[in-house]
Amino acid sequence: MAIKRVCVYCASSRQCDPAYHDAAARLGRELARNQMTLVYGGGSVGSMGHLADAALGEGGSISGTPMQSGRFSFKVQVMDSTGATSSKNYQLKISN
Repeated sequence: MAIKRVCVYCASSRQCDPAYHDAAARLGRELARNQMTLVYGGGSVGSMGHLADAALGEGGSISGTPMQSGRFSFKVQVMDSTGATSSKNYQLKISN
């Protein structure tokens, strides 16, 4: 049975060692390359932001709940019964 979704919770602070942000980005890229959906807390900053941005940058899928106001980018990809696909990038702005 293949793993389809991976849940990751990590820091949303900008004040940690940049090595953590780099590691989160590497994980995001690997999840996307392996066609695994990232399920995360929805943060757009810190390690969570690097994780999600890297996954999306590789064409990956993410699922999460924004915990704060801000601007969020995501991609919707669909496939019909013949295997034809289409996708579109979106931005969501959440205000207080």
